[in-house]
Amino acid sequence: MKTQKITQKILAPLPSLIFLGFPIAVLFHVASTPFEHIIGWGLLLIFAGIYLGNFVVIGKHPKRSSATIVPLIYGSLLLFLPISALAWIFGVEMFTTFPYFVALWMFLAPLTVAMGVSLVLSVFFVGLIIMISPDSWPVAISPMIGVFAIYCAGIANVVGTKHQERKTQLTVEKEQSRIARDLHDSLGQTLTTINLKTQLVSAFLDSDAQKAREELENIKELTSTALAQLRSTVTRLKTPGLSGELEDLKVLFSHCDIQLQLPERSTADQRYDILFGWVLREASTNILRHAKASTVTVRVTEKTLEIIDDGVGIAKATDGHGILGIKERVAESGGVVSITNATDRPRRPGTRVFVDMSGASN
Repeated sequence: MKTQKITQKILAPLPSLIFLGFPIAVLFHVASTPFEHIIGWGLLLIFAGIYLGNFVVIGKHPKRSSATIVPLIYGSLLLFLPISALAWIFGVEMFTTFPYFVALWMFLAPLTVAMGVSLVLSVFFVGLIIMISPDSWPVAISPMIGVFAIYCAGIANVVGTKHQERKTQLTVEKEQSRIARDLHDSLGQTLTTINLKTQLVSAFLDSDAQKAREELENIKELTSTALAQLRSTVTRLKTPGLSGELEDLKVLFSHCDIQLQLPERSTADQRYDILFGWVLREASTNILRHAKASTVTVRVTEKTLEIIDDGVGIAKATDGHGILGIKERVAESGGVVSITNATDRPRRPGTRVFVDMSGASN
């Protein structure tokens, strides 16, 4: 894996070596002896090696951090040595390689620092070429096209990196929200039941000790269930389906003396099985917390889920995290949800949650 990362750092700037074409052409034109060719090619290879090596060595630091500045200074000075030797032997045209210095800073240093240093480097090399050979000003200016392209590429790289970081951040936030909802969904229901059982124990302690002991046993079982749900959610091993939720409801509602009317088996489309399971879990949690219901009816078809209770009704229930969670999940899946009073009774109208996935895209 380490070798692969080093290889990637070398391959990334490798295509830019094509711009050594001009110095190579100068070398072929000026070098007149085999010895000069050997010296020229050797120095060009050293230059290319130092250039690529900078990306490997400086790439060990966090990209575009202040920690890259000092290594870049040393890397630039080191890169200046072979190109100075080439310019001394073969002419100032060899200094037209200065866009490579700009590339180092634009792709490794913090953007504001990189732009400032790159401007200084460009002025320095152009001035150096013109100072040594005033007639070479067209040669000195021509690399500025490459410098401009590097500027644009460097800025685009920063923008692209920030966009990717933001995208990653949004993904993480969405995942955190999903995990939070899962913890709320799985634990909220069980802990609400435990709370209700605790109140019952307090009521039965003096009047019916046997009943209080039974409720304590139920609390013990529910606590074990809550612990298992927590472990399951945190490790992301649990993907609750509708059938599993229906079985859980039988146990939970039996402890709360709520009559439950369920279908014999789930007939939901497999694509919506997990969604329906989540909605059922959330709706039943709200029933336990707010509805004060005595009867709950669940109806399931291939693309619909209906949950009806005879409690206090939606007008008196809290439209909190649970109900909002149902609306969000169904909307994200392309379905429609309605949460209304189940009847027109003024005192206990009940609540009806109806999810319809008929309009969802396949």
